[in-house]
Amino acid sequence: MRKTSFMRRFIAFRKTILSTFIAFVLSLLFELLDWLSERLKVSASFPQLKPFLTHLLFIHHLFICLTITLACLSFLLLNLEVIERFKKDRIKNLYLSIRGSYRLRKFLLQDERKRSKEESTSAQDLTLSKYNQAVRKLILELNEKELLLYLSLPKSYQAQKILKALENEIKEEIASRYPQYLISTFERIEQALWLKGTKR
Repeated sequence: MRKTSFMRRFIAFRKTILSTFIAFVLSLLFELLDWLSERLKVSASFPQLKPFLTHLLFIHHLFICLTITLACLSFLLLNLEVIERFKKDRIKNLYLSIRGSYRLRKFLLQDERKRSKEESTSAQDLTLSKYNQAVRKLILELNEKELLLYLSLPKSYQAQKILKALENEIKEEIASRYPQYLISTFERIEQALWLKGTKR
């Protein structure tokens, strides 16, 4: 089994949205620095800093361009998925796929802060952290014919054991949320777990 076009776009969309946000924050930071340098008249007081301020202004403009480019890329990825769903499926299933992915992630994430200091060791924290990293990559796709769940396996054996123990609960949760699909058993393909459901 391979990742569907929705899964690839979903991953790319999340990365571009995050990158857009970071680039926007950095552009604001450089805007603030530029404003402060003008307000304090740094270039007049310290002429030797003029090349540095010119570079600062250039970096500021660069981050603005990067923010706009990434925002456009995010919009394009979203539009491509909406158009594809409109042609081959239903747009409602796109919404259900995104919402379902985040709801399942929330269901499976284990809160590391809830552990008491006595029972928590660094090895357990690392295992839990790797498990949570894998859960954050979970993608659920729903369409008119089938349901597909992709869950990347963590690299550590202990974290994989946690996921293995939860397989029945995951299957039960999906079956209760999407009763219109007949859910199969988990199948491991390379470093990922797949769950398939066919519409009744």
